[in-house]
Amino acid sequence: MAEEKHTNAENSREDENTPAMQNGVSHNEDDIGTNGVENIDTIVQECSKEFADLDKTMDQLDTWMNKLEDQNDDLFGRIEELLESNRQIKKELQEQNQEGQQKTESEQKPEPTDQGDSKS
Repeated sequence: MAEEKHTNAENSREDENTPAMQNGVSHNEDDIGTNGVENIDTIVQECSKEFADLDKTMDQLDTWMNKLEDQNDDLFGRIEELLESNRQIKKELQEQNQEGQQKTESEQKPEPTDQGDSKS
């Protein structure tokens, strides 16, 4: 058991002196630190570009949505005007129809004849 502890201690010392292995390639700590910072900077730059592109796309979508909303409001206003116009026309036609029916009814009524004058 004492031998195992001694062996483990020797292995840990060797690990400290041995360059780290990443993806099958050995790197020392200085290389990893520099590459790590460069990789992080590259990732940050790429993410910044993606966010800028996404922000631009979102601005375009907002502009298009505002245009669609304006067109929708315009169409809704025009439909309301058309509906009111149709209501007015319907009302006028109903009034004309009622007047026409009243005239027709009064023309169709036979005029009372005076039978007192027709003594023969």
